[in-house]
Amino acid sequence: MITAVYKSRRKTDTYVYVIKQEDEATNLDVVPESVRTPLGQLDYVMDIDLSTRDKLARVDIEALKRALDENGLYIQMPPTQEELTRLDETLSRL
Repeated sequence: MITAVYKSRRKTDTYVYVIKQEDEATNLDVVPESVRTPLGQLDYVMDIDLSTRDKLARVDIEALKRALDENGLYIQMPPTQEELTRLDETLSRL
């Protein structure tokens, strides 16, 4: 499964993953207007072939695949304060 990744111009560190279509102009057709409006302009970032990946940096790949199968899209939000605190604690132990 090839996924197209788009970055929100309005929401920092927010990305939208969609199943890549043959006609790239239709990639974002699955994103409802109620989601697009708060995110603002979505800029293409890259394609990811999920069949060749075991993991991604900040996304649970199995959750991503499920969301794409069920909804046609996945939204990656910025890390929470709790996640950032855990990361700081992990890095401080290194």
